Amino acid sequence: MTALREKSSAQLALGSMTHPGRVRRSNEDVCAALLPPNAPPGSGGLLIVADGMGGHQAGGYASNTAVNALVSRLRGTPAHAFTPARAADTLRSATEAANAQVHADAGTGDRTGMGTTLTAVIVSGPALALAHVGDSRAYLFRDGELALLTSDHTWVADRVRRGLISQEQAATHSRRNVLTRALGVFDSVEIDSATVEIREGDVILLSSDGLHGLLPGAEIGSILGALAPQQAAAELVERANAAGGPDNVTAVVAHVLSTAPMTSEGDGASPDATMSGGHGIGMRLASAVRRLSRRT
Repeated sequence: MTALREKSSAQLALGSMTHPGRVRRSNEDVCAALLPPNAPPGSGGLLIVADGMGGHQAGGYASNTAVNALVSRLRGTPAHAFTPARAADTLRSATEAANAQVHADAGTGDRTGMGTTLTAVIVSGPALALAHVGDSRAYLFRDGELALLTSDHTWVADRVRRGLISQEQAATHSRRNVLTRALGVFDSVEIDSATVEIREGDVILLSSDGLHGLLPGAEIGSILGALAPQQAAAELVERANAAGGPDNVTAVVAHVLSTAPMTSEGDGASPDATMSGGHGIGMRLASAVRRLSRRT
């Protein structure tokens, strides 16, 4: 077996856009797209999307609190914690801390019961580390194909995975927006976590459900493949709004411009495998993703 030499970080170009949509007056979505020196030390970049719930004040407070807590915790973490082999554990621990902060703030007044989704990616050299709770999503676009890296934590998605309802039934089900996991609702939460190999030319997308709930995968992929990151984020949001914009809509896009080469050094994971597993996302990119040729 081989391991990664844990040195340099990927170089990224970033873009982001968030919008309240065409129906809602407030925006409970919060996003972050940070490059060095604003990103955590030793990392190539940090991407976050959070979609709050609990009413417009409580939901927005929850998502802001989660993102600020996550960024603060990561910025205070030593650089050696963001190597490819360690970044996923570091990000998961920071997400646990963000959950604790939101939960601590959720016990008073009109904040009772508030929570938020949270999907976060740290890029470190030839890998991305991922932490995920809720129904925001992370995608990887490579060689003309769009791959979904996360699983929705919703009532309908759970029934689809168990074969109890179809994707078509889920799309219109009255409980399609019911989350089975959210950050801050309880004092602990199960966090999906993984590390995925990335390559030069890859495009990473984080989105709230106000975007991917309206646009089919083929349309998302065509935009990611054709436009620079900020243009792509703006175009995705514009198209979601053109499709009705019933919810807040957010896109964070990262183009991978270069990565450090993976080289052998002792025992560890093979270069084509995800470098941490067993936390809710598949062990290899090829088996972890679902190819999107229709709306999901």
